[in-house]
Amino acid sequence: MNLSKSTWILICIIFLTLVGAVLRVEGINRPVYGDLAGMLTMHFPSSWESLLLNYRDTQQRTLYIFLAKLSLKLFGDREFALRLPEFCAGIIALPLAYRVGKMITCSRFGACIGTLLLTFSSFHLFHTRLSKGNSLTVFLSLLLVFITYKILSKKNLKIWGVLFFLTGLGMILIVPSNAYFLTGIGVFYAIILFHDYRNFNILRHDLFKLISPLLLLFGVIVGYFLYIFTDLKRAIAGEANFYTSYSGVDAVGTSKDIGFDFEQFISFFDTFISPWGNWLYVFLLFGLVRL
Repeated sequence: MNLSKSTWILICIIFLTLVGAVLRVEGINRPVYGDLAGMLTMHFPSSWESLLLNYRDTQQRTLYIFLAKLSLKLFGDREFALRLPEFCAGIIALPLAYRVGKMITCSRFGACIGTLLLTFSSFHLFHTRLSKGNSLTVFLSLLLVFITYKILSKKNLKIWGVLFFLTGLGMILIVPSNAYFLTGIGVFYAIILFHDYRNFNILRHDLFKLISPLLLLFGVIVGYFLYIFTDLKRAIAGEANFYTSYSGVDAVGTSKDIGFDFEQFISFFDTFISPWGNWLYVFLLFGLVRL
């Protein structure tokens, strides 16, 4: 039986998604400990209103806590229910990575390579199991890129515009520093719109419709940050003090610089592909060549 290229790609993505699920399900029922235990004891007792309108520390992952609370109500006080939002986000991100990769590169093979890298990414595996909202951030980031391309296609603007706003706001409610990623998306979005407008591909009336989701999102984000500004300053200061006390003093008591370190930056490239080794970069290079 001769299968088409599209069918083989579909089989490949389904296989990688299943493999990714098997790799990420490990430890989903293990006892709660570490940062997740701290989040459970400090933030889970808070009301929904308190979580939304206050920011106590950098361990407060508001959207993840909302989803985890909902999961606990549905499935009971079980460890797997607490980790279920992260697990589901980690799995759904795999086929979504293929869709986004195909939209960006217009290459099925390159998109498959991206999905392969995410499937076996040690960072993604670790954070899906850790359950702090980081794999949820990866999922929402991919989803936001997908929605951005859909908006730029100028179809179903109302639906995609609402989803753009909700997804971007959800990223802020996980980690406020996701604003940096949203700024990058906003710059890309604005450049594409300006280019199309300059080339008469967009009318002025349509330009306002296309840019309104971006203006609404950043308007709400700025207002939200102003509302919790005092909390943000306190949380940032507390985190800086923690890292200074943890790694900012050497053996003789001299304060060390905890800023940018080039050697640590280079070591990231080894950590990124651990524990599988440098051979994983071969797939990345092969995918780039085939773009």
